[in-house]
Amino acid sequence: MRSMKTFLVFCIFLLVFGCVRTVGDIRDNTFYYEDNYSVELPGDEWQIIRQQVKPGDPLFPSINPPRYSSSYQISFDHKKSGGFIGVTASKLTDIGKQRSLDVIADVIFSQSEGVKLSQNKVTVDGIEAIEDVHSGKKLVKLIVFKTDDMLYYVGYANTPTYFDQYLPVFDKFVSSMKVLKR
Repeated sequence: MRSMKTFLVFCIFLLVFGCVRTVGDIRDNTFYYEDNYSVELPGDEWQIIRQQVKPGDPLFPSINPPRYSSSYQISFDHKKSGGFIGVTASKLTDIGKQRSLDVIADVIFSQSEGVKLSQNKVTVDGIEAIEDVHSGKKLVKLIVFKTDDMLYYVGYANTPTYFDQYLPVFDKFVSSMKVLKR
């Protein structure tokens, strides 16, 4: 429940900082979000459950996707484990541009329920990011980073039984991410 609340808080966060509304494109096993970022698809075991950002657009092809998937530009569901991977980028408002990554991450992570297991500075495509891992009904790993005018949010959630088993898939997904517009 806590991880779901975290993702719902992020949806509100997107509204505060501005939201880009468009549809991405999949080419050569890679998702391209306009001229903003690209990321490799996580593999055949992971089903796309959302590839759009516009509120109210139908989710596909999953019948009962997680409620929080609607905030992601592309998200995936793992049928066997119930795992979730998603990524989004949103345009920052002038106020958001002035805020440090630490402040933005604190706002997002402070809404997380459960026990914080770790928080570390990492890099994504050479850009400083903050990674948070916490437990609740599911284990959740969230990575937040920003460029001059964009905020990026990458998330992975899975049950404790499967979290470690599919964490390398998420880590590979994150390492394949390329910011095309800096």
